[in-house]
Order: sequence, then structure tokens, then C-alpha cells
Amino acid sequence: PAWAARLACRRAGVPLVTTWHGDHAARFGAKKLYNAVLASGDRVIAISPHIARRLAGEYHVGPDRLRTIPRGADIRQFSPDSVSGQRVHDLAEQWRVPPDIPVILMPGRLTAWKGQALVLQALGQIATTRPELRWCCVLIGSDSQGGQYARTLVEQAAQAGVSEHIRFAGHCDDMPAAMAMACMVLAPSLRPEPFGRVVVEAQALAKPVIVARHGGAIETVQDGETGLAITPGNATELAHAIETVLDSPEEARTFMGDKARQAVLDHYTTQAMQYATLAVYDELLGTALAPHFAAALTPETQP
Repeated sequence: PAWAARLACRRAGVPLVTTWHGDHAARFGAKKLYNAVLASGDRVIAISPHIARRLAGEYHVGPDRLRTIPRGADIRQFSPDSVSGQRVHDLAEQWRVPPDIPVILMPGRLTAWKGQALVLQALGQIATTRPELRWCCVLIGSDSQGGQYARTLVEQAAQAGVSEHIRFAGHCDDMPAAMAMACMVLAPSLRPEPFGRVVVEAQALAKPVIVARHGGAIETVQDGETGLAITPGNATELAHAIETVLDSPEEARTFMGDKARQAVLDHYTTQAMQYATLAVYDELLGTALAPHFAAALTPETQP
């Protein structure tokens, strides 16, 4: 689509704005050339500093064209005050989550690089070394491999002796309620995330997060303050981080969650993303879209 848009903009004589949303790996020259159209706009929007560095280094997008606009969370939908207890109760019943037990939530498409196998490995270690800890882990996400990867994970859970503690929930239509249920949210991706929206949404719901220390996800977490970070692929570090949250008193988890939500309110709201995007169009068109947008926001929609 970007190639078609580029041709159309040239013919029409209007500016082209592109946004680099994903990792878009380029392991060979032809793929890099194909990707290059996303770096050819009059303005190129990177969704995180991680992506901005790649655009500057690999595609030589200069500061005159490069704009970094982090993605945002809908702070009205992902808010502790917007999720009813009934919604949480309904999901807990659907997933057979025992009452009054800490829930470890792992959202993400079921694919190897998201880190579900690493999570099961870490939980197996916890079950062996800390059998007194009570917990239930819910893995949310659909299998993109026709069920093969999900079956592998089920077998891994059985071998680790944690099957009774694991719930494979599949697709979830109510992520705010799922996150509200959790005492922590995991995002231990083995590859760098371009941004990591799940991490920001969990923090918007005032939940401690555990992330891998790379990519866009770590840029949204202050290690030890709004969440915890681990070395990518290190199951032992992940196990220790999970134990740290489980061992923490409720007041400490609440304190970390509150700081996490405030960080989202300060830097990662949908409204901030929209305002910054409109400001890019203002640059090119000589308009004043962004101020009009800000003026139209009601107090209820502002961060």
C-alpha cells in the first residue's frame, strides 16, 4: 500500500506521510529495498525511539523528516475505574480461575518469539523451588500455527508439572477486564517489540509489568519503579521477577501500579498520540489541526 500511496502522492503533488509500525526485518537486500518506501515519506513517523534509531541508522532518515510518536493507550477504556467487578468475575468463571488467588497474565499471539515457552519454563522453576506460592497463570492469545504451538505449550506445561496452574484462554474480547484480574502482566518477548502496546495498556490499568530488556517495551518501563525488566530469554530472571511481585505486599504492588499508570498518563495516551500526529500534518500543510483537536477535548477525555 505504501508504494501505491507514494505514486499517488507524486502524481497529485501532495506530501506523503508514512508510519513505521512493525519490526519489518530486512535480512536481504531486496527486502530492505521493498521496506524502504516506508522511510521515503516527507515525514516518517516512528512509533518508538527504538524504531526511530533503526530508521536513522539503517535507512538514513534524517531529523528533518523523522518524527517519533509513541503509540498510546485508551486511558478511559484501560482504567481501574472503568472495569466492573462483574466483568472480572465473568472472565474468572469462564477461565476457571480459583477465587482469591494471584493471577499472572501473559497476553500475546501464540507464537514462539512472544515468550510463552519461556514463561512456562520460569513457572516450572517456581513450582519446584517455591511450592508454597499460590498462583494461576492465564495465557491469552490465538495460535497462528493451526494449534501446533498451543499443543507444544500444553505438553511443556505437563512436563513442568504446572498444568493445573495454567489456563489457555485463547482470544479475549475484554482485555481491560482480563488485566484488571491480574496481579501482574508479562511481556517477555524474545525479539524486540516495535513498541509494546500491551505493556502500556497494563500500566494504564495500574498493573506491575515484567518485560524483556530490549526494544520498544523497555522504553515504556522504569525498571524497579513502574515494572521489572529481565534479560531477554532468561527464564531464571523471569522466575525471580515473578516471585518478587508475588512476594510483595498488596500495598507495594499498588504503589508500583499507580506509578505505572501515572507514567502512561504523562507520556502514552491515545490523545497525546493523536495530537502529535496532527502536528505532523500541520508542519506539512501549514494548518492548525492539533490546537483545534486539543480545544475540542472535554475534561473527561483529557489525560
